Amino acid sequence: MQGYDEAVQVSPRIRRLVAPNPSVMTGPGTNTYLIGTDDVAVIDPGPAIDEHIEHIMRVGDGRISHILCTHTHTDHSPAAAHLAHELNVPMIGAVTADDQHQDLTFKPDVHLTQDAVFSGNDWTIRAIHTPGHVDNHYCFLLEEEGTVFAGDHIMNGSTVVIVPPGGNMKAYIESLQRLLNYDVTAIAPGHGEVIPGCRDEVEKLVRHRLMREAKVVAIMGGHAMLRTEAAYRNVARIARSLAREGFLLATGGGPGAMEAGNLGAYLAPYNDDALDKAIETLSEAPSYKDDAFLDLAYDVLDSYPTGCESLAIPTWFYGHEPTNL
Repeated sequence: MQGYDEAVQVSPRIRRLVAPNPSVMTGPGTNTYLIGTDDVAVIDPGPAIDEHIEHIMRVGDGRISHILCTHTHTDHSPAAAHLAHELNVPMIGAVTADDQHQDLTFKPDVHLTQDAVFSGNDWTIRAIHTPGHVDNHYCFLLEEEGTVFAGDHIMNGSTVVIVPPGGNMKAYIESLQRLLNYDVTAIAPGHGEVIPGCRDEVEKLVRHRLMREAKVVAIMGGHAMLRTEAAYRNVARIARSLAREGFLLATGGGPGAMEAGNLGAYLAPYNDDALDKAIETLSEAPSYKDDAFLDLAYDVLDSYPTGCESLAIPTWFYGHEPTNL
């Protein structure tokens, strides 16, 4: 695995750094790419971690002329504002509505449009609008080499999360297919190693997504399971993993294991500790018989307002159990 203090020469024009932000969602960390020799373009400077920003500046060696961001999730763009301030160079990208997952420090000097072109002494970069993961996502094609910098549009070793309203599966599949209109010979993802070729990878991803879109996982029963039980936490974690893999979770809409399933799926877009914090809140009213049972559920929704969709279809009419939220 590439060290956080290394700069790997991917090709004659491309160097790759890896930010020290490994996680379930980011893999080994966010890839930052430096393009060119005399004029250097930085693609996805990553999180605002001091040692990573210093590493970019050290490798850039006073030659950084452009800062481009594929999108504004907080593992890809926050370092941009710091670099732009230190180096007096433009930030280039697109913004979107705040869904509590966006980097609000990113205020581009140049707003991207489809097929916008930027150039240095030995490189030409073309912007390709690729909504799907989020609606302000762009890929960047290095035309001299045919390498596309894919951000979170295509990743190596992990799954791209598509979460409405910013994420859209139809747009994602169409954006994957859009890449086939360009002369792409390699994919440099935002996370993981370079992927050779393009058509085979894109067609594989499209088939995989269409297959997964047809998959539904259901959790039923377990009405009496308390929010304080280990089994409740385990069900929620399993549901979160399934949602992150693109499965649609369906439950019978009741308390207990069914609530845990919907809860885990709902919190799939958030960091792992969000689920632990939510369960800690809910555990103050362990049973559906407790007065604060629904009030605490509303508190969790207020804390995490933009979760992943799932289904809760009441299949019971006992009259004494509340539906889950």
